[in-house]
Amino acid sequence: MDAHIQMIRDFADGLKYQISFQDHCFLKTLQKEGVGFFRLAEICLSCEHQFKSSWEASPTTWESSTANTMFYRARAQSNQM
Repeated sequence: MDAHIQMIRDFADGLKYQISFQDHCFLKTLQKEGVGFFRLAEICLSCEHQFKSSWEASPTTWESSTANTMFYRARAQSNQM
């Protein structure tokens, strides 16, 4: 898991560097090739937000949209704002 986290952080740093080049071809490639990862990240973070929110219903594990995230555990809330 640590190796995956480090690779994602390194890649995110590289993506931030790419902004200065405004390369739309690279952006399209990133969106096309990363669609599965980005979808998973979005769903996991959305589920985490729902778990932490007192206003939103908790996500269900039997829905096809959240089934892949059933083992993703929400982080504890931070007291920092």
